Parts: sequence; structure tokens; C-alpha cells
Amino acid sequence: MFKNISFKKYLDNTNNFTLNLAMRHFNFDDSSECICSIIDFINIEIIKLRDISNKKYIFKAFKILNNPCNYKEIDDFNEIELCLNKLEENVKICLMDSDDEFSSLFDIVLDNIQLLKKQLDFSSKIVEDERNLEDFAEKIIFEIRNIDLCIELFKTYPDIVNSKDSSNTLLVDKIVDKYIESLKGNSAYFLSYYDAVINALFINSHHKLNDEIANKVTQSLKSYKLDNDDKTQLFLERVMANIKDTYVFDNREDVSNIYNINLTEPEFSINPIIKKNYEEIKDKCIITMDGQYTRIRDDAFSVTKLKNGNYLLEIYAANVSSYVLPKTDLDKRARMMGKTIWTNLGTVNMLPSSLSQNVLSLTVGKDRRCICYSFEFTRNLELVNFNLKKALINPTYNISYDEFNNVSKDNIDLYNSLSLARVFLELSEYNNTYINEYHALKTIRRQILNVNNKNRDINTSNSGEKLINIFKLLLGNHVSKQVFNLGLPFIYRVNNANVDKNIVDLKNRYTDTKDSKAILNVINNCLGKSYYSISNIGHKGLGLDSYSNVSISIRNYISLVCERLICKYFIDKEKLNDKSLVCLEKYLIRLVEEINLRMHLNDDYVLELNRIKKRT
Repeated sequence: MFKNISFKKYLDNTNNFTLNLAMRHFNFDDSSECICSIIDFINIEIIKLRDISNKKYIFKAFKILNNPCNYKEIDDFNEIELCLNKLEENVKICLMDSDDEFSSLFDIVLDNIQLLKKQLDFSSKIVEDERNLEDFAEKIIFEIRNIDLCIELFKTYPDIVNSKDSSNTLLVDKIVDKYIESLKGNSAYFLSYYDAVINALFINSHHKLNDEIANKVTQSLKSYKLDNDDKTQLFLERVMANIKDTYVFDNREDVSNIYNINLTEPEFSINPIIKKNYEEIKDKCIITMDGQYTRIRDDAFSVTKLKNGNYLLEIYAANVSSYVLPKTDLDKRARMMGKTIWTNLGTVNMLPSSLSQNVLSLTVGKDRRCICYSFEFTRNLELVNFNLKKALINPTYNISYDEFNNVSKDNIDLYNSLSLARVFLELSEYNNTYINEYHALKTIRRQILNVNNKNRDINTSNSGEKLINIFKLLLGNHVSKQVFNLGLPFIYRVNNANVDKNIVDLKNRYTDTKDSKAILNVINNCLGKSYYSISNIGHKGLGLDSYSNVSISIRNYISLVCERLICKYFIDKEKLNDKSLVCLEKYLIRLVEEINLRMHLNDDYVLELNRIKKRT
């Protein structure tokens, strides 16, 4: 048994609530002994609970216990049941003498105990007879309806995706029936819940899924009449895309065959024919810098000092358009998704994970095709030269934002490169109070909405994040301005915000969650709504006369289209007559209308799924 203080410290410092990790940390050899120790910890906390704020430790402990994989290898449940019964008795005693605030807490604890008892009951039956797994799954999915528990269930028993009951009905068919029933009944909660369940099932069980079942489920979903309901269509598309991705995109060959895309080069090396179009960049310290949990690295940079004393900043954006060609199935899929979205239940990628997180992502030691944007600045950061080209790079370092200020002088190349990059933090016009306030308000809004955005918002106190934001603003502002000055069709990110400098005191008010709705209204009125347009009306929130998303084409369809236009205008230098320009403009107008609607639906989708997370 561990000491309560040490276990509390452990719970404070972990985001991984698995039993195996706790066992390794506290040197337990037996999982039953560790489970009983955690139950004893809860028991002690309940008995001595005087401050309601300490309840977090109780529920974090339950988060470890409420995991089906904990009980998969246990043969004897008697000791765990005895500890659980003792805990239940103590909670009931405390409940009799508690006030309203503590009573509601103890009621929730009792609910957790009952949930854990059901798990033990079903787990013991599963040990005796694997056929009980179907009953166990149905109880969790259709009665308990806890999405975290569902996810752990599918991870622990991936074979469940093919399981059938005594009447030979597939479990997955039952889930799909409930999902379609929710679609017909327009039940937002259950629609979101079963959407999350289906996606979690296929994501965690795809390696066990057989072809017949995958096709059957997809056909069931396709057969539902959409009745021009945009929101319903979005949910269906998301589910079908994930079924397809998780089943057929385990390896590069599958992607090549299904989307007719050439990924046969070993480790993405460039063959001689393609290599002619790319300048190979060597002997430069090329760095990607992202959030700690980022799996998609879509841009990189290098900073060098020239002989004339000027700075050469080169920004490299993954050349997605050389692989995702217009009107291909892969392009249609990316357009349908619109962008990668983040929810509290996980990430839904615009492109299949085997592409976005692997062969397209800028990974150290891997050859990657990029668009290289070169900026030459004077010592005072006055821009004196700009050009762009296709480049072949092999990134030197992948670092996190938090590592930016902690690089040792022993790593001289990285240290010197980041030292040169710091000039942009000191002198760049894109590092100003107005822009920082805009991002601060966006961060508060996402926190109120409870959106999982570990790598999306700009932390204005973090130098690493601030630097990357400066580079993205520089690139989006300068390139879009170049296109605008030439009078060529393009897609801009625009905004009519009116950021009052005094509005940032909302950061202090936000500590009172009772005011969150009022604060959200003020922020929304202040920030306005960003959207895409072929008319350059400027991005008022950022204080820029021109802005576009041009470096995130792995996870944003508009950025992918902008990359194609940039290659067309500046690299391939295609000659466009009046007729082709008119056709291109009409295409962009239709696309912008479609994607703006898609962004709105995506926001609704994220909010619905986040509500599921809150309620389970």
C-alpha cells in the first residue's frame, strides 16, 4: 500500500490514468493489490474529507479503477470485492451525516462504486465464459453510456467489433441502429454519443475488423436518406470517413491503391524525375517547433546570418499539393472534411492518419517535399528580398515550444539557430499587444467552450509559441499581399473584429465561472467571426490588411487550395488567360461558400461531442 500524500502527488502529475503505469510507479507486482490500495486510498479520503475541493483526487482515482483492461487478467475478484464493500459502507455512513453539498458528492461516489461492481461482475463472467463479453459491452454502451469506458472497452477487447449475440446479431449493427434512430429523432445528445461510440469502436478495433462487416456498416449509413440536413450529413460523413480510414489505411500501399497516389518511394525519398523540380537544401539547421503532443508537423524554419550581415529566414511548408491532386478521391475526402478538428474525445484528421501523421509530416531524418519561402531581412528586420521555390528538406530537429528557452549551449547548431530566431521576437511588427490580445481572447473563448486545443491557441507568455505565430503571420500576410497586388484570384482569411484593449481584463474575471456565459457573449461580440473570402477586406482581429492560411495544408483544405494557387502563380508560372481566370474565380467563390458552411458545422460538431464528454 502507498502513502496518500505520494499518491496525490502522482495524480497531480499524470495525464495517463492506467493501472499499469500506477503499478510501475509504485512497484506493485500484483494488479489486485494495486486496485485494493487505490480503493483504500478513496476510503481514507472519504472519511477525512473536510474540503469539497479535494474531491478531485477521489475521481482521479476512480478514473484509474473504471478501466475494463484492469480486470482482464485477474482470476480471483474476492479481495477487490471486499475492499469495495467496505468503501460502500463507509460512504453510506458519511452520507447520513452530510450536508447538501457533500451529499451530492457522496451520491456520485456511490454511483461510481456501483459502476465498478458491475465491471467486476461482468469481468468475472468474461473470465469464465467469453460469450459474456457481448452482455458486458451492451451494458456499458447502451445503459451506462460512458464514452471513456467505451473507449477503454474497445482497446481492451478489440475482437468485440466482430462479436454477435445469441440471435447472431452483430454488436456493431445494434450501435448503428441506435445511431440512425438518433438521426431520425434529431436527438442531439444521443446522435453525438453514438457518433463517438462508432468512431471509437473502429479506431480501436480496426486491425480486427473484417471486410464484410466494414462494408455492411458503411452501406447501412449510406442508405439513410439525408433530407438535405447539413448537420446530419456532416455526422454521417465523419463516421464513414473514419470507418474507411481505420480499416483500409494501415499501410502506405493501401493509400496508394485506394486514392491512386504514388507513395512507393522508400521512406519518401525523391526519384530522379521528381528531384529535378526540387532544390535539395543541405547544411542548414532546419527546425520544427510545435506543441508537446503534436503529431502533425506541417511547417519548419531555418535562420542564418548572411555575409552582408542580413538575416535569411526560410519557412518550409509541407508540399501536400504534390500528392493530393485535384479531383482525386483523396482530394474529395479532404474537401468533405474541410479541416482537421480537435475535440475532447480526440482528433479527426482531414487526411488519413497514415498520410498526415507520417509521410507528409516533417519528421527528423526523413526526406520531405516542401514549399520554401525565403525572406531576407536587414538587422532591423526590414524586408529586402523574397522568393519561393520547391525544396527537398530533411529536418534536423523536432522540438516543443517549451524547449525553446531550454536548449543547451552544448548543442551549438540548435542553440545558434534559435539565438538568431529570437531577433524576430524582439523586433518583429507581428509581435505586438493588439495581436497578443486577440489571441488571449480566443484562448479564453476556447476554455469556456471546453475545447481540447493543446496545440491550437497561441500562449502569449510562451516564447516558442509566439515565435512560430510570428512566422505564420509573416508568411500569411506577405504571400497573400503579393497575390492581391497582382490582382489574381485567391482565398483570404478575413475578420471584422474590434478588439478593445481594455477587454483583456476578462482574463481576471474568467476565474468566476458563473460569469462565463456573459464573458463569452462579450468576447464573441468583440472578436466577430473569422471566415474565408475571395475579397481581401483584411483581418481586423490581427490588425493586418491581408491574411491567408498558406502553411497548414496537411490539416486545412483552404490552405491546400492556396498552396496550389501559389505553385501555379509563382513557381510553375502558368499563363492564365481571362477565361481561365474567370473560371478559377467562380470555382473559388463556390468553394468559399461551401467551406464556410463546413466550418460552422464543424464548430457545432465539436461542441456536441464535448458535451458528451462532460455528461459521461
